[in-house]
Amino acid sequence: PSTGVTQIQALGVEIIVTFQLVMCVLTISHQENNFEGSAHVALGASVTLGHLVAIGFTGCSMNPARSLGPAVITTNFSQHWIFWVGPMLGGVLAVIVYNLLLRAKRIRCRDCLKSLSTEHKGEFNMESKPSI
Repeated sequence: PSTGVTQIQALGVEIIVTFQLVMCVLTISHQENNFEGSAHVALGASVTLGHLVAIGFTGCSMNPARSLGPAVITTNFSQHWIFWVGPMLGGVLAVIVYNLLLRAKRIRCRDCLKSLSTEHKGEFNMESKPSI
């Protein structure tokens, strides 16, 4: 992290920028969304936004693999945990928010009962819940 930025602040920045990047990837990669030619632009804009926001605070990792190389070269692992924990938490939070709020699915009771029977193992009829 940059001078004047605490470890908790750096962790928060990494969580936020990774959250927005993973949310963008989940949104543009879903088969029901029709981004066609603009998906690459949206993803590039998301990466650019993350870097513009975080570069002054943490150097903007958004990816543990991106931070591992410089840490190995400089042999400086003193605060390296931030660049692993932050992106992992940001990614997990994005998946949770995406699944619960943006792509909420409804599993009906009869589908659960079908999955318990031996002849219909693993079959679920998922329906999209209308967004509010």
